[in-house]
Amino acid sequence: MIRLLYVSASRSTADALKNDLSDILESSKKNNQALGLTGILVHGGGMFMQVLEGPDHQIFRKYSEILDDRRHADCRIVLITTTEERAFPDWAMAVLEISNHEFKGIQEIIASHQETVDVKAFSLVIRSFMSRLAGK
Repeated sequence: MIRLLYVSASRSTADALKNDLSDILESSKKNNQALGLTGILVHGGGMFMQVLEGPDHQIFRKYSEILDDRRHADCRIVLITTTEERAFPDWAMAVLEISNHEFKGIQEIIASHQETVDVKAFSLVIRSFMSRLAGK
């Protein structure tokens, strides 16, 4: 199983974003479970960040679909890693809106784009998302 983290710019207008997110969440919940995928989609500051977890062939197929999705621009993979345990085992997909300030942690990860992402920085961002989702 692998975990893939990517970022992209949102092509959605402010008016269309709510409907686009609703569509993404609905189709993901419907399709991802059957594909063995879990994850989270975070948006804010005109950006998307998504973590996808599951079988490698399904992750790469899903990411290819995202590359062709009109709602995303400038998609960039930030992290791909193998994993034995899911960070989001209970969500075929969750959507979380964050402020521009909160998106700073993600931007720091992107800015330090190296061959490997600092595990502590990645873990802090994921833990922050998990606590926000648990509070909903």
